[in-house]
Amino acid sequence: MIEMAGNIIPAIATTNAIVAGLCVLQARHVLQNRLDEARIVFISRRPEHAFIAEALKPPNPSCHVCQIVRGELKCDPATTTLEEVCPFQKYLTPV
Repeated sequence: MIEMAGNIIPAIATTNAIVAGLCVLQARHVLQNRLDEARIVFISRRPEHAFIAEALKPPNPSCHVCQIVRGELKCDPATTTLEEVCPFQKYLTPV
């Protein structure tokens, strides 16, 4: 049991390093405006296919996660307080 526990930390560190490397490689495609080369990459559990990559898909217009969502706020800035606009702000910890 101690041997297995001793292997967990290096395995987590290795997996984190692999994922970070994949993120950097894909970010380079995006930053260089080469979106046709960017991929969604998944780590597979199957040893014969360590990684699975798919081409990026265009945003779904009905998805609130992958689209840009905008809203319009109409208020009188002279009389409106931040708490009225964002009532949850009182729960935030000041930095």
